[in-house]
Amino acid sequence: MKSKELQQLVLSKHESGDSIAKIFRDLNGAISYDTVRRWCNMIEKTGAIQLSAPPGPPRIIRTKQMFEKVKSRLKQKKKVSSRILAHAISISRTSVRRILRDDRQYHAYKMRVVPLLEGVFPLVILGKESMNHERYIKNVLPVALKYGNEMFGNDWIFQQENATAHTHILTQQWSQEHFPMFIDKDHWPQNSPDLNPLDYCIWDEFVSHINWNNIQLKSKDMQEVGKAKFENGDGPTKIYRDLAGVVSLQTIKLWIKKVRNTGSIELSSPPGRPRTARTKANILKAVFIEFYKRVKFANWVLNNYTKSDITRWLFSDEKYFDLNGICNNQNDRIWAISREEADKRVAIYETTKFPVKVMVRLGVYSEGLSAQVIFEDGPMDTQRYIDEVLPIALECGNEMLGEHCTYQQDGARPHIHYFSQKWSIDHFPSFISKDRCPPNSPDLCTFDYSSWNELGKLMNWKKITTEELLIQEIKHSVKKIEKEEILNSVNDFTKWLRIIKETGGEYVR
Repeated sequence: MKSKELQQLVLSKHESGDSIAKIFRDLNGAISYDTVRRWCNMIEKTGAIQLSAPPGPPRIIRTKQMFEKVKSRLKQKKKVSSRILAHAISISRTSVRRILRDDRQYHAYKMRVVPLLEGVFPLVILGKESMNHERYIKNVLPVALKYGNEMFGNDWIFQQENATAHTHILTQQWSQEHFPMFIDKDHWPQNSPDLNPLDYCIWDEFVSHINWNNIQLKSKDMQEVGKAKFENGDGPTKIYRDLAGVVSLQTIKLWIKKVRNTGSIELSSPPGRPRTARTKANILKAVFIEFYKRVKFANWVLNNYTKSDITRWLFSDEKYFDLNGICNNQNDRIWAISREEADKRVAIYETTKFPVKVMVRLGVYSEGLSAQVIFEDGPMDTQRYIDEVLPIALECGNEMLGEHCTYQQDGARPHIHYFSQKWSIDHFPSFISKDRCPPNSPDLCTFDYSSWNELGKLMNWKKITTEELLIQEIKHSVKKIEKEEILNSVNDFTKWLRIIKETGGEYVR
């Protein structure tokens, strides 16, 4: 409700004889108790609620004009984060988030990655009862016939596996009479899940997108259900079937034994042996060692290289690009009022199984990018890295940076192999060895925190349909990366090092 409507409501309730406390409760916290009391005092003195001006100074940031700017920016198809939005309209990130969350009631929804399908049979839910040929003929086959005719007309083939309900004589007869064509039981081989797309692909994708946290019973709830069913006379096998395999038959038998002996299911400790390797102490030790290596690397670079020295570093990395495009479902958020509205505004990202992909290798330094190397066939191994990548990196480094070039690479296996390290020692003026570079540190690679993202945003993914077009678009988009973005990414490297040093090795977020 607007402020004026609330004032009229308080006025009418006060004139009806309601107390201040009752008015506050009826408004369910829409305004504070002190405000209700102040308004009631005004009514008693003047007979009306007269607010000369809103309390506090006038708004200069969260104004109606700023709301419209934010709203129009979010309507654009290009995804935008709160940080980028704040920079675009020249206000703080905190103000942007207040406008989005408090004023517009928006939430940041993650992108949902779903399989790209040309057509899916309508979902038919048959309940808890088992499938027999009568239910199959009555509830499933007519829907399949209707959907097939709508999608394909009179020229299509219906396929089904060799389940008992499918191979029944009446099912086969119904299919023969109604479908334009179908694979009968004599032609379909038995025990062949690898010939059914649902078995080898679709069911797994379907299950992966179900939010099981909303529907699965907790352990305590399952114990109560098992106990209640046993007390009603159900045996362990029936309880196991009713729970649909959520817990094993052996666990149900153990619970029943405890109910018989003690009258309840009391698990004193988790089943199985105690952990001896993956203990909390060992996990913390591994994390501490990893953070220690990151701090050690940051100290070494900051003590031995100046900011101008780092501008002569040649950073390198490899990345796969495929026809599915790039989607970061953690960072690519859609601001919307509801999940349904977010889905309408491209919050669903469709992907295909096993898309065509190529590997791209790039180098970056403060003044620009090195020549790209694109691998169309096969993965990267040590020999290929030495033969096809390192010579190009050496040539580009000598041309762009001269004899003071320092070559940097991450901890990928071909990079840290003995022969790769030896080749680098023999040929590069200087390079960061595997003993120096900390593992699992994408925030220390300019490509991972900047350059790859810039390249992905510049590519026109709508027109990429083949491997040839993908390679052409990569080559074209590399040339469009602005020099300022490259310089900023290299300058940010020293900032990240200082943050890592100050935070004791924490990841830069």
